Amino acid sequence: MANETMVSTNRAANGSGVSSEYASRLKAIREIKNSVIGNRFKKLQYLHVLPELHSLVSSSPDNELRVQALAAIGSIAYGVEEGVKAIVECNGVDNLVQALT
Repeated sequence: MANETMVSTNRAANGSGVSSEYASRLKAIREIKNSVIGNRFKKLQYLHVLPELHSLVSSSPDNELRVQALAAIGSIAYGVEEGVKAIVECNGVDNLVQALT
């Protein structure tokens, strides 16, 4: 689900100025973030989305999407060595440092 909703970072305007694709992607990222908190098994299940989340952090023009992606990355990696390794393996450390500067 997450990969399907995170393919593009562009907003298509509709009546509210927010596309349903954008809203779906934001919802998916929040669901990932919330589902992995305190759940080691879920964190391991979502390791494969880390490259997509890093891509959003580095390329999305939308701050809310970037913040949620960063929070999801942190939630997946917190307390799980495999999560930290996955971030390092996808060159995520530099990406995270750049997001903080």
